[in-house]
Amino acid sequence: MGVKKLSRKDYLNILESILFIDFLKGLSVTLKNLLRRPITTEYPKEKLTPPKRFRGAHGHYVWDGTEPDSLKAIEKFMSYEKAKSRCVACYMCQTACPMPTLFRIEAVQLPNGKKKVVRFDM
Repeated sequence: MGVKKLSRKDYLNILESILFIDFLKGLSVTLKNLLRRPITTEYPKEKLTPPKRFRGAHGHYVWDGTEPDSLKAIEKFMSYEKAKSRCVACYMCQTACPMPTLFRIEAVQLPNGKKKVVRFDM
């Protein structure tokens, strides 16, 4: 029987298995994240202030009908003509809205399978 010589790759595999290198790499990622500041907030207690250049829609409104000019606030975000032209009659806005009387959408099924908006009241 001859003596088998180990290649450099075999030595590295043995060394990795002894020193748990993959385990230590994963542990280093965990320790880095452990020392970071948490990114979650307790919403009712803590309010986030968006960055100065934030371009998204702010979702801090309560639409329960008690605030003055609630319809004006919606009109500010989307005009009637824009909304009517973009509507595909999926009824998601009507379903998700906390004020169910706010949206009234009626659509007709076309022969090609698409829907055409007949009535769009906001």
